[in-house]
Amino acid sequence: VAEEMVLLESYAMKTRDRRYREIASQYLQLPDTLPSSVRKLTNSLLEEEMTPYQKACAIADWLEENCSYSLTPEEPPADRDFVEWFLETREGYCTYYASAMTVMARCAGIPARYVSGFGLRETELKDWYYVSEATGHAWAELYFSGIGWVTFDALGWSTENKNLRPEPLVRQ
Repeated sequence: VAEEMVLLESYAMKTRDRRYREIASQYLQLPDTLPSSVRKLTNSLLEEEMTPYQKACAIADWLEENCSYSLTPEEPPADRDFVEWFLETREGYCTYYASAMTVMARCAGIPARYVSGFGLRETELKDWYYVSEATGHAWAELYFSGIGWVTFDALGWSTENKNLRPEPLVRQ
């Protein structure tokens, strides 16, 4: 898939994306209070010349390889930036990963948005799906010129994740 995206990106770079300017104006914004350590870490991951897609993969790979998933991470102090805290402690759940991916992508000049929703898990009943708080998840979507929004999830999450605790299915 990565090779195909790199090829697609090379073709897309030759076209004009009429929506890119509008999307970039909204989805590249970062707070003035963003700690410089977040930008420094992002820049250190992207020292080689890379396409936007390769940059996004480098960020996602770093998060996957250097951070640990936990449903009970230490609470970030009120006076600390949430993403900076996660990048220092390197422990958190999907909200932490998705926030870091979104902010770091924006630091790299890639329009990005934080997304949350629910996964659908099949049940033994035809056309019935299991959805609960346990199937809630957060991820990032990054916009690539000429391509559109692409999902990035450094956790590689799915509804089959062993951390999900299904509740019994009840018919009403």
